[in-house]
Amino acid sequence: ASYLAANLAVLFAQMGRKVLLIDANMRQPRQQDIFNLGSGMGLSDILAERASTLQVHTIKPFQTLSVLPAGSPPPNPAELLARPAFGALLSSLETSYDIILLDTAPSQLSSDFQLVAARAGGMLLATRRNVSRLAPLAELKEKITFTGAQVVGAVVLD
Repeated sequence: ASYLAANLAVLFAQMGRKVLLIDANMRQPRQQDIFNLGSGMGLSDILAERASTLQVHTIKPFQTLSVLPAGSPPPNPAELLARPAFGALLSSLETSYDIILLDTAPSQLSSDFQLVAARAGGMLLATRRNVSRLAPLAELKEKITFTGAQVVGAVVLD
């Protein structure tokens, strides 16, 4: 799913949109590896007030694509994502970007995705062919809808 988020971000940037991809998967962050950013400050550091400035990386050759990595591994990702500062950060970024994509931890690993969904507005489900089953997906859709977010679609990955 992290590669799906990265590819969507690149696609939107290629279309000329100003895109921010936020790695909100603090349990198993992937975006810093996908975009070769190395380790460093990021979302967790901002939410834990260890960083005072936004640690956004512009991705070359896509001048309209930026990535905010997950940051330092926190002991408490859910607590950080539940903080009002997360919602405030997203609100402040909305004026600077056409599209903000959030990569979250898989729903099987934690309930972090619900905290992100509550602030995202829309969620795209990434499912696995011959692995994901309809009943758990319907349950997942219900959980997302309960947060106030909309399920905008689903993608079947191999």
